[in-house]
Amino acid sequence: LSKNKASISIKGKNINLSIDKDSIQKINEHIETIKEINISTQKIKGIFKGAMALKKKFDFIPIDQSYTNVISGKIADSIEEQFISEMNTEYMDKTCYAEFKIVKTIKTNSSRSNIKWILENIYPEN
Repeated sequence: LSKNKASISIKGKNINLSIDKDSIQKINEHIETIKEINISTQKIKGIFKGAMALKKKFDFIPIDQSYTNVISGKIADSIEEQFISEMNTEYMDKTCYAEFKIVKTIKTNSSRSNIKWILENIYPEN
């Protein structure tokens, strides 16, 4: 679409969506600026501060001093809503282990990086 300077419109029964050529160009430029994507997994000990089932978001405070901030992010799509409720009941404000997928993107033009945390599992400390 960007190469041909085209726009797009999608019309459905309950939705109409249009994206103009300038917006498509901006999206394309954003995608082209990603230099590198690194995906890793890590198990971290910390205190679970809660999850929102509908938004699939979480907060976690690492005990390890190499992390200076609260880790906030998305809950993996594979985790069911029922388990998210159990997380809040079983692990809220308790020390536990959490397994994360960490997605780091680096931009070409600025070398700035962005890190996304995805909670994949949580279990008791002992």
